[in-house]
Amino acid sequence: MRRREFIAAGWLALLAMGSMAEAQPVQKRARIGMLCSVSCAARNFPVLFDELRKLGWVEGSTIVVDRKAAEMRNERLPQLAAELVQSKPDLIIASAPQSVRAAKNATSEIPIVMLYVADPGAWALPKALHVPVGT
Repeated sequence: MRRREFIAAGWLALLAMGSMAEAQPVQKRARIGMLCSVSCAARNFPVLFDELRKLGWVEGSTIVVDRKAAEMRNERLPQLAAELVQSKPDLIIASAPQSVRAAKNATSEIPIVMLYVADPGAWALPKALHVPVGT
């Protein structure tokens, strides 16, 4: 699990830096949307947020994280995904297949980072990033 979060942190940092480079001279904070079937609490992704911090990306300072959690009520995921897309994040982190499906159905423009998905090829997401399952 730590390896997946480490890889995701690297990709997130690269994506955020790319979007920041296109910004005007005014400092723009990167926006990350998180869509989770259960909970999106930072404590559930310790390595991810630790690695982002090491790279200078601090929640509330240099990045804004908008968390949407279905709290085990997956029927809520499409609505939560639509709300995330409306907030225009630079990327969406979707943890678990149900969350990935909802994010995929809500946008074709925002990159999606998939966590805890065994077969990313089955999703056909042109802008998707996959964090491999396993160590």
